Amino acid sequence: MDLVVGLLALICAGCCAGLLAGLFGVGGGIVVVPVLYFLLQAQGLDVASAMLIASATSLAIMISTSFSSMRSHFSRGNVDVLLLRRWGPFIFVSAAVVASQAVRIGGLVAALVFACVAFIAALNMLCSSSSDQQAAQTNKVKSMPAWPGQAVYPLSIGAIAVLMGVGGGTLTVPVLSFYGYTTHRAVGTAAVFGFLIALPGAFVHLLFSQTPADAPAYTWGLISVPALVVIMPLAALCAPLGVRLGTRFSSVQLKKVFAYFLLCCAVFMFARALY
Repeated sequence: MDLVVGLLALICAGCCAGLLAGLFGVGGGIVVVPVLYFLLQAQGLDVASAMLIASATSLAIMISTSFSSMRSHFSRGNVDVLLLRRWGPFIFVSAAVVASQAVRIGGLVAALVFACVAFIAALNMLCSSSSDQQAAQTNKVKSMPAWPGQAVYPLSIGAIAVLMGVGGGTLTVPVLSFYGYTTHRAVGTAAVFGFLIALPGAFVHLLFSQTPADAPAYTWGLISVPALVVIMPLAALCAPLGVRLGTRFSSVQLKKVFAYFLLCCAVFMFARALY
């Protein structure tokens, strides 16, 4: 692939990742992973190696985007601190454990998981009967399962998200929306979860994962340094803009846009993984 085209793709990915991190609390990975997956395959990498490097690099980038996004959401009171205290440790530990097993699980499996989860999450949000407007009026949420059953949610979110290379929003927003959270509050809480997923995931992939034989130059562990250098600063700069942009839309509008975006990403990843 032409160097200029690849650089432009990374710049666009960085800007979009930051905007989406603030707008939807997704950490930007839902954009970065498909873009890097395509670029790496264009350089001759097989499906497995391309997905492993794309997801690991996305996690490293999300450290910056998620941190920037969660600061903005904290300042606006969009974070459920009580839920963060309950779920945070489980998300952190499950992300670290699954990241350490990513190479054994395989890149093709990760790519299909990415597509399936994004597709299911999109359909769930489009078909959801919960109303953000009613939740905002009553200021109440539906009762969640009691512990230890409730631990299934944070453990699953951390494990699946780190395998996909995405932040907390892809899984957390649909779950919290189902329980009656307004989208703004679900997004803000998801942004913090994204940071708790990205930090251990990137650390494990950088220091303990073996670099694939067909990896491009300047790949450390499973992380592509050139992609990291280009995307991370752009994403961090654009994340606060996404947060401000999100305040101009209603919760219902944000939910629909987020769902259609996930649906497009799912179709793209299915096509790239199977053909």
